[in-house]
Amino acid sequence: MEVLLEAVGVKSLASETAKATEEIRTQITGIQDVSHITAETIKGISEVVSEISQISTVISSAIEEQSAATREVSSNIAGVQAAASETGEASHTLLEVATDLTNRADDLQHRVDNFLSNVRAM
Repeated sequence: MEVLLEAVGVKSLASETAKATEEIRTQITGIQDVSHITAETIKGISEVVSEISQISTVISSAIEEQSAATREVSSNIAGVQAAASETGEASHTLLEVATDLTNRADDLQHRVDNFLSNVRAM
């Protein structure tokens, strides 16, 4: 009878071990499934980070191009300002010369009128 009791105990222990093994197998399968999902999610996140990095590079490049264009426009504006200043100075000088010529022409006209008056009076 002892053997029979031992056999029943061993059978019960084997049954419990089989149940525990099946529970462990189920848990391992669940962990593997979750690990697979996690790996896929991390892969997706990595792809998004890569896309963001590419977009960031494009934005950075565009900002650099815009900055270069802004510097060029600023340089062109400075050139236009310098040219405008030179044109203003030249216009002022030309006005002075024109005024002087007008005064000389008036003076010459006055002298010619006097000369002609003197010639007619003779």
